[in-house]
Amino acid sequence: MASANMSRYETLVRKLYQVNLYCTAKLGLENIQALHQASGSPLKRVPNIIHVGGTNGKGSVAFKLAKALEYSHIRTGLFVSPHIASFRERMQVDGQLITEAEVEELLGEVLRVREVQAIPATFFEITTALAFNFFSRRQLGAAVIEVGLGGRLDATNIIHPRLSIITSIGLEHTRILGTTIQAIAREKAGIIKPGVPVVLGPHVPHDLLVSIAAERSAPVLLVPKGPYPNFEEENTAIARTALNHLRTSSPPLAWSQGADTEAALVRGLQSRPPCRFEELERQVAGQTVRVVLDVGHNPPALRRLFERLLSPTKRDMKTQKISALTEAEKPVIRLVLGLSADKDITECLQTVLQFVDPSHVHIIQARHPRAAAPQALVSAAASLGAPLPRMNYGYANIKEGIGAALHAAVSAYGGGDRDEQKRPETVVVCGTFFIMGEVREALGLTEPHDSAVIAEVAGAQFAAAQELFENVPSSLPPRSSSSLSTINGG
Repeated sequence: MASANMSRYETLVRKLYQVNLYCTAKLGLENIQALHQASGSPLKRVPNIIHVGGTNGKGSVAFKLAKALEYSHIRTGLFVSPHIASFRERMQVDGQLITEAEVEELLGEVLRVREVQAIPATFFEITTALAFNFFSRRQLGAAVIEVGLGGRLDATNIIHPRLSIITSIGLEHTRILGTTIQAIAREKAGIIKPGVPVVLGPHVPHDLLVSIAAERSAPVLLVPKGPYPNFEEENTAIARTALNHLRTSSPPLAWSQGADTEAALVRGLQSRPPCRFEELERQVAGQTVRVVLDVGHNPPALRRLFERLLSPTKRDMKTQKISALTEAEKPVIRLVLGLSADKDITECLQTVLQFVDPSHVHIIQARHPRAAAPQALVSAAASLGAPLPRMNYGYANIKEGIGAALHAAVSAYGGGDRDEQKRPETVVVCGTFFIMGEVREALGLTEPHDSAVIAEVAGAQFAAAQELFENVPSSLPPRSSSSLSTINGG
């Protein structure tokens, strides 16, 4: 679909998406270090960096911190991944996405340096270098950088932060990071730097991480263990612990003074990025349908999502003095699910089916190389003794699947002639980030999104060479590296 009429922005981003098709993946930090040095070491001009890693919650915690700093009148950069609808979401300052013109200039320069210096940098390494160059030009007061994957060998790990954060540790990317909590924790602990304070969330192996921090003389800040009713409250507690440290540590940040400071911090902590328990309402056949979007895509995140849906809100607990909903008060969940193929699909379905009736599970598939085929999810459900209705999968596209779920929710509630014994259904759309751009478009949300010529190659970075870490012992220093052949090259 590539056209001679493509803009320079489209041409460059397409090239970036496809770069992994033509290079050999390399373990370690050599590529990003080389790119960074050849670009004039832009990180020297980015102060007060907060580095956020972990299994679940790192994107939400990073967003809350960036918003709290922004609302406190500290110019703040935010780097996150993956994006939902537009590549430009990955890097922003005070909530404003990098512009297409800035991408044209800065990405063009990074790609030029890569070619001239013969640096075999991958998609994420180039994107990280782009973000560092972007931030260095914006005269920031602070920057919040989310780890891409793991920590020790992640391209973001060349930074020397003011504060590191590990939100949680769970089984994820086991082929890459290791098959045990301890192994994964060691990889994620790679962001703990000598002498740099580290915030540890309540769901991490504390003994191991505290020991690693002690070896590196890194002060440890422990988040209270809770209990927390949901991930949102836990993420807020982690961000609050980080902010409390930033407010009392030296050198001082340029906080706004007075009562406005507290209001700004509260407002920031209440912020949530898109698709993290994002609640919407849509009109379908004359009825209002509640819709919840969430990127929960592993068993712990899915469990916490459903537990939150079936629990009273914080406001209800405070104003109505209730600690649990009756069966009549709990919403009926109609689920639209799309996963990546590298997830434990059976375990995810096992979690889902503890909360959702099989007749209410709809399956969709992202247009992405990592997307799990609907039949894989259908087969997993059948193997668990919960066959899904044939009408609940096999949609032509995501828009059709969303429409089917919305209309099924209305029909189940009784249409215009409501049966008082029936409860209204909540349509929950969850799973991989890769479904959410199309989901939001199907729901009528207007926001920046990649054009069709970019979307057609999005995901190419996953189709061939990938950063694989399984053969590198965690005892190696971060600079070590070794070559791997691309998947295409055998």
